[in-house]
Parts: sequence; C-alpha cells; structure tokens
Amino acid sequence: MDLTAVAGMIFTLFLAAIITGGILLFPLARRLGLLLEAKLQEKKPGAGVPAQELKRTWDAISALESQVKGLSERVDFTERLLEGREKPGLTSGQGRSLPGGQG
Repeated sequence: MDLTAVAGMIFTLFLAAIITGGILLFPLARRLGLLLEAKLQEKKPGAGVPAQELKRTWDAISALESQVKGLSERVDFTERLLEGREKPGLTSGQGRSLPGGQG
C-alpha cells in the first residue's frame, strides 16, 4: 500500500474524530460551564444589591449628571464669550510669554 494513501486515510480519520468529538463535547462543556456558574453565584455572598444601596447609587449618578450638565453649560458660555473677544494687532505667536517668565 502506498504511504501517501495511508497518510491520507489517517488524516481523514483524525479529522473526523476531532469534528465528532467537538460536536459531542460542546453541549457537555456548555452545561458544565452553566452548572459551575450557578454554583459560584450561590456561594458568592452579597450577590444581590440591596434596594436601598441601589437607590443611593442611582441618586449619586443623577447628582453627578446634573453637575456635569451645569459645567457643560458654563464651558459653552465661556467659549461663546471668548469667541467674541478679539485682540487687535496680534498675529499668531505674538503676545505669548515664554516658559519661566521670559519674554
């Protein structure tokens, strides 16, 4: 029998075994993963966040959101003021001071 024919048959059988093993083992591995995840969730203390702590966190996020909105409005106002303000007679590079107080 030719050596390349034997190698081809072995390769085909090996490939078929890998595909079959993957098909058979994938559902088992997925079930095992779900089982382990469920066990971890049972053992984990404090997995559920208390409603009071959740409300406190939500209130803090709302307060931060309102502060950011106020800061955004202030920045927009300042940018509008600075856009309307022009320094006559200055070209690019003039009027800038050098680091260290020189110039």
